[in-house]
Amino acid sequence: MTNHRITGIGFLSLTALLTACGNQSESGESVEEIVNQSQEAMHELESYAVEMNMTQHMGMGEDSEDAMVIHSESFMDITLDPMTFKQEMVMDLSEMGGLAGNDADETEMSYLSYFHEEDGLFVEDPAMGTWMKFPESYLDDVLAMSDMQMNPQEQLQFLEQYMTELSLEEDEDYYHITLITEDIQMEELMEALQGLDADAPGLEGMDELFGMMELKELDYSITIAKDTYYQTEGTMNMIMAMDMMGQNITTEQKTHMIMSQFNDIEPVNIPQDVLDNAEEIDDMHGVPGM
Repeated sequence: MTNHRITGIGFLSLTALLTACGNQSESGESVEEIVNQSQEAMHELESYAVEMNMTQHMGMGEDSEDAMVIHSESFMDITLDPMTFKQEMVMDLSEMGGLAGNDADETEMSYLSYFHEEDGLFVEDPAMGTWMKFPESYLDDVLAMSDMQMNPQEQLQFLEQYMTELSLEEDEDYYHITLITEDIQMEELMEALQGLDADAPGLEGMDELFGMMELKELDYSITIAKDTYYQTEGTMNMIMAMDMMGQNITTEQKTHMIMSQFNDIEPVNIPQDVLDNAEEIDDMHGVPGM
């Protein structure tokens, strides 16, 4: 979840610029106290909406012409009791030459996903217009892989592990907390950020892959509203490098997340035609976004 921090700064007045920097707020709260209060507030949430924008740039060596670039944006309505969500995902593949296979726009792929704790997980096939249902045996792994996107409390718990490496800034309405990274192991980071368990079915060997990666840069920040202690925004810039068969591969990922509509979302009901017509899949190969 990540950083377009400079993009919108022209829209801010000078009085909205950050007024304090350090590990304690103007009111005397420490960054640890702010994060703990936010954890408590987020734990009490019943529902919220998330808008996420992500750009991933992968290049080999110094030849930028061969780089792959994927832009995606998603919109999610989430309830926690019962656990439900609806997600709309749009991926722009124009800088990859257009691989979506969508008649309306060959450079864009979009699809819907539904989840209800009683019915399961359903994902639209953007190429065929049909629906897939994940078997129950995969649900725990699939949900764990997206847990950081769906559970803001988990994000705050991740930050809490590195409390000594946090910086605090604030304006009139918000706290802005940034994670300063040093001495964070790649395997630990990837498990924390993406909820990955390298020993989970289908993910065997991922720990070895993570061990080959070098974390070049990580800028992770969250914005917390002063009046509610809700997390309203998150940003992350991450640059990783690895050597594969003599080729240096660099991946840069930028993500920006906005959270809103706290406690205003009703439980998501999966449309009856999706329930009736979805075909249960045997594995996750070919599933968009997996």
